[in-house]
Amino acid sequence: MRRVSLFAATMAVFAVVTEPCAGYSLSGRGALTCESWTAARRNPNRLDASLNEQWVVGFLSGIGFMALGELDPLHGVDDQFVYDWVDAYCRNHPSEKIADAASRLIQQHPR
Repeated sequence: MRRVSLFAATMAVFAVVTEPCAGYSLSGRGALTCESWTAARRNPNRLDASLNEQWVVGFLSGIGFMALGELDPLHGVDDQFVYDWVDAYCRNHPSEKIADAASRLIQQHPR
């Protein structure tokens, strides 16, 4: 039974990673554009930036949780690495969603 659950979780994660924002309902800050991520990170108030940052690390943590240890996108990296990576991605893809950036990070740093 555990093997079936592991397989199902792994397949769900790969569906998210290969088709960002497809196959699940996207809600919250991850549905915002990369343009809004970049603008918030420039804002001295930074409340929006903090909310966006927490959404991304929460999303990545959730992927690791659901993959039952088979995929851990936060393994060996700290939050600042994640924020810097999303900064760079969003500068180059302003019309994509924050969730797209997080999904691409998983593809480039799967473990």
